[in-house]
Amino acid sequence: MQPEAGATGTATPAPRAAAEPAPPRPRRAAAPRARGADPALAGAETGGVRRATALPNGIALPPLEAPAAVRSIIEAGNAIARAPYKWGGGHGRWLDTGYDCSGSVSFALAEAGLLDGPLASGPLMR
Repeated sequence: MQPEAGATGTATPAPRAAAEPAPPRPRRAAAPRARGADPALAGAETGGVRRATALPNGIALPPLEAPAAVRSIIEAGNAIARAPYKWGGGHGRWLDTGYDCSGSVSFALAEAGLLDGPLASGPLMR
């Protein structure tokens, strides 16, 4: 069951009405530079086991011990990291030509199953 939009994951989510269709989830392929990246190559000196690692090419590798949701968030961020800034981007549709700040955060959180739809910055803070 998915948490309600804006929920922090500590409250019990409300059940969906039977006739309410599920909102679309982001559909994207892994960023070309992320494919084939081996988290094991991050090395202990960069914190690859317990901390995320930023590669020189800008790709982030999730920690080896990260929960699945954290890995999903980082991978979704990698997929759109090079998209240009676009005011309102990511709010009208998940796959957009650019993203604003809250649109990109919403995209990454939705990919991990933590949001049902995009949120503006105010609701994201709650």
